[in-house]
Amino acid sequence: MYRHTVNIRLENGNLISLISRRTLLHPFAIRLEEDGMEQLPGIREGGACRATQAEIRLDGQNGPVVLSWGREQLKNLSVNRLRGDAPAAALLEILNRKAGENAAKSALGFTVDPALDSPLLPWKERIYRLIAAALRAEAKEAATVGTQLVGLGWGLTPTCDDFIAGMLAAFWFNRDYPIRKLAGLGECLAVCGETQTTAVSAQFLKWAAKGYFSQGILELLECLRGEDEVCLCAKLQQLLSVGHSSGCDTLMGIVCGLRYGGKLI
Repeated sequence: MYRHTVNIRLENGNLISLISRRTLLHPFAIRLEEDGMEQLPGIREGGACRATQAEIRLDGQNGPVVLSWGREQLKNLSVNRLRGDAPAAALLEILNRKAGENAAKSALGFTVDPALDSPLLPWKERIYRLIAAALRAEAKEAATVGTQLVGLGWGLTPTCDDFIAGMLAAFWFNRDYPIRKLAGLGECLAVCGETQTTAVSAQFLKWAAKGYFSQGILELLECLRGEDEVCLCAKLQQLLSVGHSSGCDTLMGIVCGLRYGGKLI
C-alpha cells in the first residue's frame, strides 16, 4: 500500500492498482474519486477481495470496503486511437535530441542508433536482435529474444522491460506496422513475465503487447500527433521523471521504435 496507490492481486493472478485522481493512469489501474481514496486506509492488508467490471469488494478493518468506478477508463489507455502517419520531422528531432541528452541517465546507457559505436551493457546484442526481429515481424525470433530480455535490470519495472514497453508503444503508434503479426511476442511476454520479472512489470508488458500503455506514454505520443513543441517538451520531462531510470529506459524504447518502425515493412 502506497500513499496514493493500493496494489491488489486477484485469485487468478491478475494485479489491479487503485489510484488517486492525482496519479497518472497505467494499464492495470483503476482511478478512484476522492471519496473512494478516503476508504483505502481502512483496507485490511492480506485480506480477501472480489472484483467485477464495475466494482471491487475488499476486507476492511471494520467490515467490507466497496469501491466502484466508470467502465470506460480502459478505452482511454489504448494507443489505437493515436495510430497514424509519421510525426512531423521537427517533433522527432526534439524527441531524438532529448533522448541523446538523457542517454547517460538510462540504465541501458547506450545511444539508440546501433550504427554508432558506444559502450553498451552486456545485453546489447539481444536488444538489437529484438529490434531486427520485430522490424521483420518475425514473431518466433522476437519471442525467443524477448524471453532473454524480460526481467533484466533493476527496479520495480526492470530496465529491459521498460525498453520493450516503449518500443511496443512506438510500433503500435505507427499504423503501417503489422502489429498483428507480433501476437506471438505478446503471448511470450505474458508467459515469461509470470516467472522472470516483478508482478507490476509483468502486467505492464502483458498490456503493452495488447496496445495499452500508461497515461504518460500516451500523452507523449499524442503530442507527436500535433505541432506543439512546448507540449512535447513538457510531456518528455514528465516521462523522464518517472522512477529512477524507468522514464529514460522507456524513452529509449520509444525512440528506437519510431526510428526503425517504418523500415523493412
